[in-house]
Amino acid sequence: MTKDIYTKDEIRQMICTKIDNKEKFFHSVEYYASLNENEFIYYLAICYFRGIFCEKNDKKIFEYALKSAQMGNTKAMSLLTLLYRSGRGIKANFSEAFKWGLKAAENGSVTCMQWTGDAYRRGLGTNMDLEKAIYWYKKGYENGDSYCKKLLSYAQEELLEERKMINELSEMNSN
Repeated sequence: MTKDIYTKDEIRQMICTKIDNKEKFFHSVEYYASLNENEFIYYLAICYFRGIFCEKNDKKIFEYALKSAQMGNTKAMSLLTLLYRSGRGIKANFSEAFKWGLKAAENGSVTCMQWTGDAYRRGLGTNMDLEKAIYWYKKGYENGDSYCKKLLSYAQEELLEERKMINELSEMNSN
């Protein structure tokens, strides 16, 4: 290993603490990403997303997030969901946001559990389905997202209201 590159473990340690040499850090992340190391492809996307030791670059964020997500990185799937929802670096596309958000939620991303619940509740990129929204909000809450509890309550109220309206319409049609 050359002295110009940090080891993978050194990079992981620095992410949680202090980065001594910013240029060397970024160069090291680029190096491991070029070797198709999925974790480092994701780190590179985050560097470009936040402008960490490089200029923010929406095109590169998307490129690296997509590559990492396609390799199975749940955090990259969450980032792709955000990019598609916001239209940052790409045209906003709620269907793609939903697709990647659902995959991330199924892989344990608590943030995407909430987003998937939102998508089902509002019909963003998928058909509106309050029962599925409730499922994902409940799952998010069970996994530590306290805001999901509030959203769960709203979705349950909306489902009760929807069922009440269906019953009223059904009674009107039977008369």
